[in-house]
This record gives sequence, C-alpha cells and structure tokens, in this order.
Amino acid sequence: MNQRARPAWGAFRPDDARVAAAGAALALAAAFWLLAASAMGGADSWLVELCRAAFTGEAVSAAPAPPLSPLLFVELWAMWALMMAAMMLPAMAAVLAPFADIAGIGARGARFWGLLGAFSGGYLLVWGGFSGLLAAAQLMLREARLIGFDGAAAPFAAGALLLLAGAWQFSAVKQACMVKCRAPMAFLMAEWRPGAAGAARLGLRHGMHCLGCCAALMGLMFVFGAMNLWWMAAISLYCLAEKVAPGAERWGRWAGAAMLGAGAAMIGMQV
Repeated sequence: MNQRARPAWGAFRPDDARVAAAGAALALAAAFWLLAASAMGGADSWLVELCRAAFTGEAVSAAPAPPLSPLLFVELWAMWALMMAAMMLPAMAAVLAPFADIAGIGARGARFWGLLGAFSGGYLLVWGGFSGLLAAAQLMLREARLIGFDGAAAPFAAGALLLLAGAWQFSAVKQACMVKCRAPMAFLMAEWRPGAAGAARLGLRHGMHCLGCCAALMGLMFVFGAMNLWWMAAISLYCLAEKVAPGAERWGRWAGAAMLGAGAAMIGMQV
C-alpha cells in the first residue's frame, strides 16, 4: 500500500482528510441541532405537537392524549434518534478524524467518503437502537405517570436516575469503554478491517464503546426534561469533554460523586 505524506496533527490543511471528515460530522451535527431546536422550540412546528403528546401524554391544542400504539412508538423513536444524533455527532468527530487519517492512505474520492459513511452509519446505528430503548422507557414512564408536562421525571424517579448515572461513573464497564474512546487511534489500528464492511464493523464497535460511556448520562434527559435543549447541550458537551479533555478519568469520578449526592438528596426529600 502506497502511503502519502501526512502533516502533523497541528498542521491542518483545508484538503486534509481529517479536517474534511471532522468538518462533515460537525456540519451534520449542526443540521441536527437546528432541526431539534425547530422541533422543540417552534410554536407552529408539527414536531412540537408530537413531542408534547408523546413525552407527556397530555392533550395538545385540545386534542385527546394519544393512546399507546406502534405508530406512537415509532414517532417517539424518531424523535429520540434525532436527539441522540445531534448530541453524539460532535463526539464522533473526535474519532472520525483519526479514522480518516488511516482510510485516506489507500482511498480517495468516492471510496474514501464511502468508508466514512459506512463507519458513521455503524456508529449511528448503535445510537438509533438505543433510541428505541429510550422511547420505550418514555412510554412506560408516561403510563406510570412518572413524568410531568415538560418531560421531566417525578422527584423520586429523577433521584433514582441520578443515582444510576453517578454509580455508572465508577463502574468497570464505564472505565473500560473510556479507555477505548480516549485513545481512538490505538483502537482503530487494533481493530482495523479493510473495505466498507470493515468500516461499518468499526463504527458499530466504537458506537458500543461510546454507548458504554454515555448511556447512563442520557437517562438524565428524563431528570432535566426530555425537551430541554439547554440540558441536551450540556450533556452533549460533557460527553465530548470526557473523550477529549485532559484528566477526564479523575474529574469524571467527581461528577459521579456529585450525581450520587444529588440523587440521594432528591430521594431523601421524598421519604
């Protein structure tokens, strides 16, 4: 395989494959964020009607609350998938850049972008599947009347979710997944397989590691309000920081301790 000269990480050029890959991921993330903002903030958006009905089970615009149905589940799943894509694409950009660094050695043009698409598709497939679990959880919470009009869980349930997220910060699974996510080049070199199928497999595996890092944190969307864009942004930035910021192994445990304290206090106030 002929290798082309590659600039150092600090010497980005406009035609650098890493810049193109990370830029494409961030541009797509921005598009998803705009769509989410429109869906959740636009008063005349059809998706606002859908979200409020599905997330709260209460009537919107004098319409009856929607009964449980396969269609309602699919609609809610689509909403969560949009939110997960918007939140996790910035984190994916951190691994897409080194992926492009390797893929760009032997692939150009359409083949290069095909590999990036296969990797991204595998990654997003994992989060799409997880979105289905979140949609099912949302409907169960609705039926149990454990969520309010803003999509936030009742205090006791919110405290339990905080305890779960805090405990997960200290778990062996979380730590093992963090190692993979914080050293993407080592992971890619060890797991690399040729072709689009190999790229999709890599995307799936990295998506599973990312899910292991962040799944419990996504449950906090029920604590702060499932339609709260500010908390959605805060959780997204935290997930990104855990993957790229120095000392995340240490301050991630501090964050876990804070979640445990907040969850215990919230439950304590209900007892």
